Amino acid sequence: MQENEWSVLRTLLRGSGFLSGIDEWYAARRLIGEYIEEGARVLDVGCGNGFLLYSLLQWVDYQFEPFGFDLNEHEVDVAKNLLHKYSRNFSCLDFRDPAWTKWDVDLAICSFRLDSRLLENCRRLLRDGHCRLLFTLYDDHQAYFECIEGLCSDNGFRLIRSSEVPDITKVILVELDSPYVEVAESRMNSMGKCCTRT
Repeated sequence: MQENEWSVLRTLLRGSGFLSGIDEWYAARRLIGEYIEEGARVLDVGCGNGFLLYSLLQWVDYQFEPFGFDLNEHEVDVAKNLLHKYSRNFSCLDFRDPAWTKWDVDLAICSFRLDSRLLENCRRLLRDGHCRLLFTLYDDHQAYFECIEGLCSDNGFRLIRSSEVPDITKVILVELDSPYVEVAESRMNSMGKCCTRT
């Protein structure tokens, strides 16, 4: 790849919210692609410019329907243009806003570090039992993975599968293990600093 192509790729990656390096990007795309099924409705939580979903549509050998939301209105507009066929599936929302939990999707991809509101909204999204949540982890993912394992067991999630490229990236697939119930804010706030978004 030529230097100007790398420059374009880096710009697209930054706009998608991906702050790690090129090696992590290629590792992540391979791992995430393994979890997408044909015909699935896939939501990127905090999609930025939509480049991850755009790339996944190129990387997998079958079609799926992309959805995304982000707080940055400009980036959402970029995503709508990049994925113009699916522009109606993109919205400007905060991940703490419960509106996105009503979307009918099969897989949600989340690269945020969890806070209480995001975790509760993830529980709402998975409440009917058919949607699964894919956490993508980079850099200090081992410590964060241990934190997520604890959160899963404490908050009614069940770990289904995980994959990793050592020292680069890890993905974790979860679903709700118990029936959905509203979780008290005080309980959610007891999760500890390791799960705060950075």
